[in-house]
Amino acid sequence: MGVEESPNHLASKPPITTSFCNISFNIDSNAEDYESSNGQCWHHLFRNPLVVKGYPIPRRSAPNLGLEISLDTMAGLAQTQYVNTFNNKIFIKGFATMLVPTQFCGELLIWHLLYKKSGERISYLDSQGTHAENISLSDLERSRHILGWCQKVRYCAGAFDANYEIDRSWLRGSHANCRLKNVFVSQGKLIKADHTAAHGERDKPPHIARDPYKARLTWISRKYVVLWDVEHKRGWLANGTSALLHLLRASLESNKTDDLKFAFLFKPERFNEATSPYTVSSAMEVLTNSANLNLELYAESRQDESTIAKTHYRLRDRVELLHSILEQIIDYQIEIAGRNGEGFKSIARRDLEGWDFKDITTNEDPIYPRVARLKATGKGWVDFTRAIQAITLFGRGFGGIIQPVTTSGLCSYWDTLPSDKHYLAVSMADLSRIMDRFGHPRASPPRLTESIIWYPSNRICRCIEEGSTEHSNLAHVILPSHIGQTLPDNGSFQLKDFGAVVFGHNKDFGWFWKDVGDPENGEQPLPDEESDSEVGDSGIGSSVVSSTRSGSPHARTL
Repeated sequence: MGVEESPNHLASKPPITTSFCNISFNIDSNAEDYESSNGQCWHHLFRNPLVVKGYPIPRRSAPNLGLEISLDTMAGLAQTQYVNTFNNKIFIKGFATMLVPTQFCGELLIWHLLYKKSGERISYLDSQGTHAENISLSDLERSRHILGWCQKVRYCAGAFDANYEIDRSWLRGSHANCRLKNVFVSQGKLIKADHTAAHGERDKPPHIARDPYKARLTWISRKYVVLWDVEHKRGWLANGTSALLHLLRASLESNKTDDLKFAFLFKPERFNEATSPYTVSSAMEVLTNSANLNLELYAESRQDESTIAKTHYRLRDRVELLHSILEQIIDYQIEIAGRNGEGFKSIARRDLEGWDFKDITTNEDPIYPRVARLKATGKGWVDFTRAIQAITLFGRGFGGIIQPVTTSGLCSYWDTLPSDKHYLAVSMADLSRIMDRFGHPRASPPRLTESIIWYPSNRICRCIEEGSTEHSNLAHVILPSHIGQTLPDNGSFQLKDFGAVVFGHNKDFGWFWKDVGDPENGEQPLPDEESDSEVGDSGIGSSVVSSTRSGSPHARTL
């Protein structure tokens, strides 16, 4: 800053003083993809938005919700002067842009921007059910308006950067009351190719698949797997293709350090990833990539009567081996579960039966079932997974299989799936497919299966909404359909193919599932009254299968 005086030739007037200053600032270009971040949809109202950091704004009851903007300015940017009501819902609609209110957060009204990239007309019908309920015109006048809303997750089952150093569950083997007590899974034996036969394509019978590999992947993509972390007492439901890729990556990770590591040929840098990672469909793209399937894992030699031919054990061979193991496990589950889980009606919900994840990835043979014990507060989703005939794989250290795209707007307690609560997280994309096949997605409340309904929760954690130090229980509740019909209406709940939900016990609803029969409404059982036994699945001491009893499904505890 400086000051200079200009000479004044008129003596009767005071000298003119001119002040000047230099203002400098830096502009940072951020290449981050805001399209998938919470609260960033407002960027599409501008061509090149410029954000000033550190500028003071009024205090909010929740962070990172978006851009606070006056109602008239928001309407002007959308090129309209009107607030309209269509089908009893409020809109601020221009020609190619439309703003819809999505939720109240204290005194804040959160809006979401929808637009047509092509510049064509956007329809009221394009709102896709993102509206908050019971918004009146008077609410618009007294609310502070925030533009920006999103709810997306990273689907990390089979993702390239997921944790694959998964430890054994060290759970005991199935006991006498388990449905899997008399079964085990063995690897198939490779048939020696003594003759090279030419297969005629034209004359294949109709029941022989033209592409059996893709047919297998299509089949397993419609099956479901619970990945249960016995250390952190939490789980994730994944589709079969994603679980298969998760097993594949973990097995390759194990090969890097096993006794044959010197012969392991796999080069991870040659592995082609999905063009759209972190989705429920990513695994299918990776597992059908021909370059991936042809990657060499080990060199082999095959000798006939006169020559020795060098061959390679390739990634496709490993995929087919893992698929064959999962196929056996799934068929056992289908057999014991029956239609709609009826085969488990008399089996205690506290016994979660499944298989050790690492037994599969480290090529153990045979593989025996295991059982974990769930607490009274952890039985709320068991009937659901049994009804869809989902298998369970146990391990320790799965990490976050389903993760928020961003933790903006989430409190620290809920930015990951809480441990030790026996929660089950499910992606909405998988859940939508499950309801379409087994239940009724358009029912109110939504029906997950023939006899199980989903009682949704639309709450925001009270630590954000009310500024409390106590966290809300945001778990969604699963109930038998005949009980759900007697409950008060929880409001409409729009189903989307993004995001995720958490199933489990919610103390605000007070429903507890017993080992058998219908759930009861009452006080939470005291710890010493719970059916769970920490000894059964604590993993203290190793739990191994006895090698002296061939075919025995039981474990010997050391």
